[in-house]
Order: sequence, then structure tokens, then C-alpha cells
Amino acid sequence: MDVQTKARAPDAAGGAAARTKIRIDNVSKQFMQTKAKLFTREWAPGVEALRNINVNIPEFSFVSVLGPSGCGKTTLLRIAAGLIPQTRGEVFIDDKPVRGPRVGSGMVFQYIGLLPWKTIEENVFFSREMQFHRPLTNAEKESARGFLKMVGLKGFEQSFPHQLSGGMQQRVGIARALAVQPDVLLMDEPFGALDAQTRLILQDELLRICGEYRATVMFITHDIDEAIYLSDQVIVMTHRPGEIKFVVDVNLPKPRYDHEVRSSPEFLELRSHLWNALKDELHGEVR
Repeated sequence: MDVQTKARAPDAAGGAAARTKIRIDNVSKQFMQTKAKLFTREWAPGVEALRNINVNIPEFSFVSVLGPSGCGKTTLLRIAAGLIPQTRGEVFIDDKPVRGPRVGSGMVFQYIGLLPWKTIEENVFFSREMQFHRPLTNAEKESARGFLKMVGLKGFEQSFPHQLSGGMQQRVGIARALAVQPDVLLMDEPFGALDAQTRLILQDELLRICGEYRATVMFITHDIDEAIYLSDQVIVMTHRPGEIKFVVDVNLPKPRYDHEVRSSPEFLELRSHLWNALKDELHGEVR
């Protein structure tokens, strides 16, 4: 396979260009730090996390972001989610600027953060209650339970988080994000803490869920194989301050539930290409 890398923002993987769902225009992020004096506190520039990020994510695409630790991947995701402000630039979803948490964006965190005193279904209900700012009707609860079925947790609705395995808890996190019926799904290394076997199973589950529930997905990961297996495109970032190094299309056939795709020449060539790019950043070489 001739690997095509592009020093540009991503567009649709193959075929005619799709409508842009998420547009990140010239976004930079500088974290500030305080300098305490005797009776005052001054703010001064601290870590520059992101620099001049320009990304166009097509509607209904699955785009992964790869980069070395500390390059600003999670910061970029949180800016897209409206959880933290950028220092410069703008983020648009459906051509509307993101000024804070947005109705229609679902977030799956690296640390699941389930409420331990609530049952699994109550944790899922909670995300919709926060969206609607009121208790759910019986019909809305039944709709939310459908997402537990979608992630393979039918029969566990009355269980508590401590009664579930790590993989099952992460399924709850995905169901909780889907319960707000998002058109944008933002995922921050959701499988990073799982064992290898569970991770592979949930990757397949995520592909299946994305096939049933169409949304635009922005997925943060450190795992090259995971990024290739799941994605339409992979964005590779530089070491801090994070910039876009290049974007690569993943033109492997779909669906990808057959794990033999991981040993195909095309997959291996793309993995080698991405690893060489990341290795340069991990070694701090000049890009």
C-alpha cells in the first residue's frame, strides 16, 4: 500500500468530500500559572500545550489522534467538548462556535467516574437528567435502557459499578455518553486501562456500536494498532507544544471485525509508517 500522508486538516476518507462536522481553526492553548507574592498573586504564562491546530473532521467519520504523552491530545479533546477554553483560535461544530459544553456532544472519559451509589441504569439516566435538567419520564428511561442493551449490558441494569469488571464499567461509560443521543462522540483513551483481551473485544464492540449509531467520533489513543483498526483517518501530533504533524487516511476495507486485517500487508505498512513518525517525536528529534 502506498501510504498517503497529508500535511493538512483531514477530509473524508476516500470518495467525495463529506460535510465538515467539527472544525478547529488555528487553536492554541497556553496554560497559565500563578506567582504568589506577599499579598498578591500574579498570573504568568506556563506550559504551551497546543500551537496552531487546524483540523476538519467530516460528518460520520471516525478520527483518531495519536501523539506522544504530554503533546496536548486530551487538551484538544476537552477544548472540542467545551470543557476548557482555548487561548487562541476557534472550534466550530456544525459551523457554530463552541463556547461551553454542548447539547449533542457525548464524552467518554479515560477515568470512567461512575457514581458508586447509583445502579448502572441510574448512572445512564443521570447523563440525560443533566441534559434535560429534570427527572426522566418512564418513556425516556426505557429509551436510555436501550443503550445498555446496545453495549451488551442487558440484565445488569440493577447492578452497582463495583459489581462489574473494568471492561463492563467502560461499556457503561459508553452507554452514558450515547444516552444523550449525541451527534458528536468524544473519547479520551477509553480503553487505556484495560487488559489486552478486553481491549480487543471492546474495539470490536465500538465498531459495531458506531455501525448502529451514527455519530462523528474523535478518539484519543496512544495505541497505533487501535487507531488504525478503528479509524477512517489518523491525526499524528508532535511533541509539546502539540502541532499537527500529518494526517493519514486508513483505506482498509470495512467492516473490520475480522482481526486478520491486523496482519495484512496494508495494516503493517501503515503501522510502521505511524511508528516511525511517533518515534521521531518520542526522541525529541527536529521535525
